[in-house]
Amino acid sequence: MQTFLPYDSFPRSARVLDQARLGKQRVETLQVLRALVIPDYGWQSHPATKMWMGYVPALTAYGLAMTNEWAARGHADTVYEQLLGLTFEIPPLSFFQVNPPQTERLYRTAIDFAALTGSELVVDAYAGAGTIALCMAGKAKQVIGIEIVAPAVESAKRNAQRNGIANAEFHTAAVEDLLPRLVADGLRPDVIMLDPPRKGVEPQVIEAVLKAAPRRVVYVSCHVPTQARDLQLLAQGGYVFEKCQPVDMFCYAGGVENVVVLSKINTPQHIDIDLDLNELDVTRAESKGTYQEIKDYVLEHFGLKVSTLYIAQVKQKHGIIERECYNAPKTEGGRVPQCPKEKMEAIEKALRFFKMI
Repeated sequence: MQTFLPYDSFPRSARVLDQARLGKQRVETLQVLRALVIPDYGWQSHPATKMWMGYVPALTAYGLAMTNEWAARGHADTVYEQLLGLTFEIPPLSFFQVNPPQTERLYRTAIDFAALTGSELVVDAYAGAGTIALCMAGKAKQVIGIEIVAPAVESAKRNAQRNGIANAEFHTAAVEDLLPRLVADGLRPDVIMLDPPRKGVEPQVIEAVLKAAPRRVVYVSCHVPTQARDLQLLAQGGYVFEKCQPVDMFCYAGGVENVVVLSKINTPQHIDIDLDLNELDVTRAESKGTYQEIKDYVLEHFGLKVSTLYIAQVKQKHGIIERECYNAPKTEGGRVPQCPKEKMEAIEKALRFFKMI
């Protein structure tokens, strides 16, 4: 047999959440979860108490999605929450971060990473009830939200209307189905916000993001391994990691929400090359005077002809690193001519003239 505990006997961690604007109804939903997963051994004596206290906050979100249990106990089918000055209705089937103070920190971080100026077109994939999208709308030109859960999309539209936001639109579809179609039709957002479930982003979504080539991709994840996998794929497609910021949503739980921003390499201005200094003829110091310029200077001022070999030997004497082949004999066991003193002094004066020594 399983029973419900009185609210006053519910763990302090859940009562604290309740007092932090989560609402008593949501804590009662946690009691539904408790009844489903923990037999009636008595809360205080149950061996899983510590583990349960760690999972209470995380399970709250799943409690919202338990429509049958929620409705069977006569609760309203929607809860309301305020974030960053906006009011949101959250339907039972829509995922929602349930620690409002930390949720606001999470959203601020994601919005800051997006670096919006007011002129951007933003796509919010996995938009839920539109919480992130609508919080971003005030800083963007237009926001497009994509969400597979139809009740959540309807709530997102009502949330936009409730908050007087006219530059946001929401579509009911799987991201992996709709985003590739929109991109194929010419959609080119400036920023794409990814906030997928734990399984991460589908390959079709990665391909669509790479084809759309937004200037920035902001990726919010509760599961770092899948996030890392997806970020590697985006990096292979031409994006570079800028920064990340984990946000601790619940002090009793081990997981965090991790926010990462990637930026698109500007290919017309950016070329990756591998340089081996041993293969270069010109060092940083040499850029102040080429071999030919040094030869011309020595000939003009001292009437001496000097070879590249002699110049290299003098440079090496003064710590200017040269290619090894300059000072190596042409044949095995051969003798390398050494720069005469007169020419050495002339070359040194040339190097001083070019401010290389």
